[in-house]
Amino acid sequence: MNPRPFLVVDKKGVIGEALCEKLVLKSLTVFVSQKKPRLENIVFVAHNNTSPEIPGYTYLHIFVIDDGTITTDHLVEFSEKAEKDNAKLTFITSLFDASSFYKKIIGFLGRAKIIIVGDIIGNNTYPALIHNAIKSGKIILENEGLSKAYPVFLDDVVRGIITAEEDNSATSIFYLFPKHPPTELSLAQMIQKANPMVQIDFAKETKNKEEHRIPVNGKYLLPDNYQIKKRIRELNIESLMDGYTYSDPIRVERTFIRKREFPLKTLFLALFVLFILPFILTLVLSLSGFVMLGFTKTAIENGSLVNAQRSVSVAKTFFSLAKKSSTLLLAEGKFIGQEKNIENTVIKNISLGYELSQMAISITDGSKVLSEVFAGRSINPQSDFAKGVKDLKNAITIFRQIEARGELPSDVRVKIKSVDNLIKIAESIIDHTPNLFGINGKKVYLVLFQNNMELRPGGGFIGSYGLLTLNAGKIASFSIADVYDADGQLKGHVEPPFAIRRYLKIPHLYLRDSNFDVDFAKGASSSAILLNAELGEIVNGVIGIDVSFVRSILEAVGHMYVAEYKETVTSANLYELTQSHAEKNFFPGSRQKKDFLRSLFSAMQSKLSSNDSVSYLEMAKSIDEAISQKHLLFAFSDKNMQDVFTINKWSSSLEGSPDISSKSINDFLGINEANLGVNKANYFVKRNVSHNVRIKENGSITGEVNIDFQNSSNKWPGGDYINYLRIILPLNTTISSISFDGVSQDIIPAITDPLIYEAKNFIKPLGLEIERYDQSGKTIYGFLMDVKAGKSKKVKIEYDLFQSIPLGSQPFSYNLQIFKQPGIDSYPYSFSISYPKSLKIINGLSSSSLDIATDKELKIDFAQKN
Repeated sequence: MNPRPFLVVDKKGVIGEALCEKLVLKSLTVFVSQKKPRLENIVFVAHNNTSPEIPGYTYLHIFVIDDGTITTDHLVEFSEKAEKDNAKLTFITSLFDASSFYKKIIGFLGRAKIIIVGDIIGNNTYPALIHNAIKSGKIILENEGLSKAYPVFLDDVVRGIITAEEDNSATSIFYLFPKHPPTELSLAQMIQKANPMVQIDFAKETKNKEEHRIPVNGKYLLPDNYQIKKRIRELNIESLMDGYTYSDPIRVERTFIRKREFPLKTLFLALFVLFILPFILTLVLSLSGFVMLGFTKTAIENGSLVNAQRSVSVAKTFFSLAKKSSTLLLAEGKFIGQEKNIENTVIKNISLGYELSQMAISITDGSKVLSEVFAGRSINPQSDFAKGVKDLKNAITIFRQIEARGELPSDVRVKIKSVDNLIKIAESIIDHTPNLFGINGKKVYLVLFQNNMELRPGGGFIGSYGLLTLNAGKIASFSIADVYDADGQLKGHVEPPFAIRRYLKIPHLYLRDSNFDVDFAKGASSSAILLNAELGEIVNGVIGIDVSFVRSILEAVGHMYVAEYKETVTSANLYELTQSHAEKNFFPGSRQKKDFLRSLFSAMQSKLSSNDSVSYLEMAKSIDEAISQKHLLFAFSDKNMQDVFTINKWSSSLEGSPDISSKSINDFLGINEANLGVNKANYFVKRNVSHNVRIKENGSITGEVNIDFQNSSNKWPGGDYINYLRIILPLNTTISSISFDGVSQDIIPAITDPLIYEAKNFIKPLGLEIERYDQSGKTIYGFLMDVKAGKSKKVKIEYDLFQSIPLGSQPFSYNLQIFKQPGIDSYPYSFSISYPKSLKIINGLSSSSLDIATDKELKIDFAQKN
């Protein structure tokens, strides 16, 4: 051991005692504190309330833990003592006192080390969140729980201090708290996951919390991936809470002491009450709770929020009573050695039922409040909206916890799975909802009615548009107009895409053709710009809906009677009636199209707001499917909001490609069509796609895409399918050949300059003109083709990937993203991959067949054969 001792000064003694227990293994340790250490071999000196008395040893290292009472004079004394003894000096302070302490200590930098410690957990010391969870089983979060938390466990604090003590670098400041601190809400959720009985709530009033000012240029002593969640789970909060709830065991002893005084009949009655009745009562209460939960589920499916609220409230009451009666049952289980069995069956099911009822209450309460806001019936929409969002947040939190434990009932799991995409959307945007719904100010959205019977890259031909205004959460106005009303007011020139100008011979870009980009978000930006150029309207976002989406909503809510037209619209006759009222005797500027659509949507809005029998679950399923299948699309001017939708693929955007790695091949395939035949021919077209990829012996990659088009139409609204076909491939991919019906085409660069192809003496060149350009990390090829009415055509495209893989001992993966076009319902797709004999597949399949209704991803992992 070292002949010179350590000195640890810690008035409260929490850190100091734990530190001394480690330091004493190295050398004699002197501990100055109000808390006497447990170990006998530590020299203990009682700390008085003024200045600590320091024994006159010559010290090796002096550790001073600040509790907020260390003065500048004390610091000077410790510094002089360290200088005299040629000892190292370390000051340790709390993060929450760091700012004021740093001002006192700044003059000692270079002569002393400063360690800044977060919220300590351990040795009966807990941050406020954990303390409240243990003591009351409830956590109240301020500021929506978004303030940062800095938890650190006591044993990690001690290890960090010793690490800093042994650090011989020039670093003066060290941090003993997570480098990436969680929010208080995240920490509360970790605690709740460790013990689901802990409740999380939010304070009604928002308090301004002062941000902690941390001295810069410090060194973190904890690992970057500090395992807070794991350590919280190991803390066993449930057992700590038990210390507050266990009854005095003397009462049980007294019962047995006095049992001899009871008559035999009374004894049997007492035994029944003590042992039989708790079991029966708990069983009846828990079963009643689950029965009421079943009623709640049925009410939600039938769209009756009022009945759902009533039944789930009763269910929660049953489970609350069952929890109380199960306490006595558990005590009996301990007595007869069946405690674990009771915990793993009865108690677990009651807890699950209570959580499910709490989740259902949050869903029904939140939905009810938000529906009042959306309908404009709320007196205080800002406050009510915040409450509704908080309820839904709580429901999502409980759902994810139950899901993570694998305890969701099978019927609930199936129902939830059908709207999983909507739940993900709610989780991702819930903090943006006040801005999204115009709670704090008016929001205007452009709604594009895209007729996917006349296919366009963004979904379909824009025949009509709407302006949706949300103010304080409710629909302030929703007007629908024919697109030609706006296009007739365009002044000036906006250059259209090459294919629009050359093949449709339209010299300007109008709103009706603005969705020509294969990336809906980029096309939506063009739509918003053109609307502003034509009408002077500025919008906050764009929503794209097509006929398939409206049809799916009609399937969910039932037929719709449109009184103005004396028509009953169903999912089966929607297209026919829309075409009848929109196309018959139509001319640019006529009102018939917008009037029919406006009447249809008014009827739909009226039914949804007044009919309590509409199945909200079925409607949610329809919306969920429409988003994933790209029949309902969103784009926003707010970048933060748009980034959320882009990352989650709710905007049909090409952004967000995977990073290219030497250990992976990233392939991409998008097939994008545009009907330029001024008809509805694509409605009668079926597609079948096969995709074959080959990894060659030298590691290069080639691909072959075969598209079989079948056009079953013969007359208007069908006819020849004039298709501007674009193939979206990985960046710098080269197309080596294109063939139609087995006949190889002579590929030439497309003439895209209007000064050339609009000249009087222009002669179309022989060969297949191919437009090529790069966008968002992809290379896109476009060309014009046709499929005659009643005929079919097979298109084969062969390509070479720019990326290759060095074949060696390292495993690698082939990753393929299939990008589905908005507006197309689905098509069959088959995939196969061939590879050298030196390779083997260790994960995935060499061939597969899929139905492309949504974006898909395939991954195949390869390794070298031994």
